[in-house]
Amino acid sequence: MSSDVPAALALLLQTAAASIPALALASPQDPPPPLPALRKDFLALITLIYAHTTKLSIALNPASPAPSAALSPAKELTALAGTLASNVASFDPQVHGAAIADEVRALAKDILCALRDLASVHLSLHTAAAAPLPPRVKDGAGEEYLVRTGAVHDLITRAQKGLSDSNLTAVKKKWKEHGDTIADALLELDEDATDEEEDEGWDDPELDFGFHAKKKTPEQLKLAVSLRDFLKRVSTLYALIPTLLLRPPSTASNPALEALLVSAPPLATAVDELVSRVYDPEDLAGVRDEFVSALQKLGDAVDAIFAEMKDVPSESETKPVKKGGREWFAVQFGALRENAAQVGNLEESNTS
Repeated sequence: MSSDVPAALALLLQTAAASIPALALASPQDPPPPLPALRKDFLALITLIYAHTTKLSIALNPASPAPSAALSPAKELTALAGTLASNVASFDPQVHGAAIADEVRALAKDILCALRDLASVHLSLHTAAAAPLPPRVKDGAGEEYLVRTGAVHDLITRAQKGLSDSNLTAVKKKWKEHGDTIADALLELDEDATDEEEDEGWDDPELDFGFHAKKKTPEQLKLAVSLRDFLKRVSTLYALIPTLLLRPPSTASNPALEALLVSAPPLATAVDELVSRVYDPEDLAGVRDEFVSALQKLGDAVDAIFAEMKDVPSESETKPVKKGGREWFAVQFGALRENAAQVGNLEESNTS
């Protein structure tokens, strides 16, 4: 039976590899299964992959291989790889939400890639087992199979603990990731908004990296301080959106949530571009305009969610304006757009 092992491993490798591109081909069922059921099936499948991966790697341990015991887990993993792809294809972005569908596909892709790589290592080890290899090579190969096994286990464990339970949760998770980009830009500004000269050896002319550490000019320092204070307000409002607007039970539709999420990356990019203008003020006004445009789109996406809440009374009937309400967000975004114009004024002062 040991002669059947290479064929079983090769089939596992091929199936896992073929299942990866298949993940991108959504194949919604009619009627679509409820999201909790699909999510439960996904977790059950990767739990079985974890268990059979363990059995396969124990059976094909180079130190004491038991090839006949590897056939069953190899065949099970082959079937599970195909079933996992089918399960993921059933997550319909239009019905279940694009954020949760993308999250599941990304997790499945990583797991299938790791499973493919593990099958490849086991196949190579089994094929070479009959040939006399130096102990050094055998030890190295054994370490690789352990690494590949651990990679499958680690990915599945993280998926089991971190898989979003709803599209809303998936949106909030991605929202935070884009917010981290804004936070990183603010950290950079905190450093730029000082007149301390930092010399870590990167300004050595002999290294010729194309930049040199030098003391900031008064204009650069003024721009950095102004941007820091302004972008902190932007970051604060960005962070309040999931807290105030995306609280369960949210009535926001999946298309509205997707539009909101789509508006986040352009804003994060625009923030990063603004920060980069501290040392390179070229086209500062153009970058400012792109930022204002991104901020406008984000504000529109927020307002669109409120527009779906038909049972929410107009705030004009309630005084004062409630924090986190439709009018409150409109005021905040309007003020930020107006304040962004000061970036252009700074540019004029720099060129005067």
